[in-house]
Amino acid sequence: MKFTAPRISAAAIVLCAVLLLAGCASGEPSAAPAPPPSEPAALTVSSAPQASAAPTQAPSTPARSSSLPSAPPSGASSEASAPSVPEAAGPAEVRVQWLVDSGFRLSSCRECILIEGDPQAWIVFSTDLPVGDFRLLSVAVEDIDEKGNISFSDEELRRFDELTPDTPLVVATVFYGDMPNNGFSYVDADGTTRRFAVDMSGYDGSLTAIEY
Repeated sequence: MKFTAPRISAAAIVLCAVLLLAGCASGEPSAAPAPPPSEPAALTVSSAPQASAAPTQAPSTPARSSSLPSAPPSGASSEASAPSVPEAAGPAEVRVQWLVDSGFRLSSCRECILIEGDPQAWIVFSTDLPVGDFRLLSVAVEDIDEKGNISFSDEELRRFDELTPDTPLVVATVFYGDMPNNGFSYVDADGTTRRFAVDMSGYDGSLTAIEY
């Protein structure tokens, strides 16, 4: 028996080719290889801030103000003024001299007639610092102790508010006998009342002041 192979038409061949091409076209493309995993980013650790360098020079000290404090406003309360005793740096030195020996001129002095009599004596009181409550006294000896210290009683004859260096006081008076009969007193800068008797030196006749 003779076997005859089936014949395939050209149309079938074309159809098979079309189907084969369609199947190739519909297939998914192969995936691209995945990239290698990236290395983890390095952790950046910020360093601690460095301390600023010390200044090479010390800061300048603020200059002190040279201006004086302003005066208090008008009407502000002020401390009570000092009494009539003038302020002084220390105890005053009141001197008593004969007018002719003092070098003072009557035109520059205050004049006072204390005692009128004969013989009339002109004496002058002067001071290096102002003193207050200056008084002319009549003194009398009360007692003399074993050491020669004399106690006096006194009586006020004239009073002046003050005695100042620029205005000496010239006094006309009388000296009786050998014992002092003239005296004076004043208030010092610290408020102390000081009393003196005026005596004549038995050596040269100059005047001295004896405090009592």
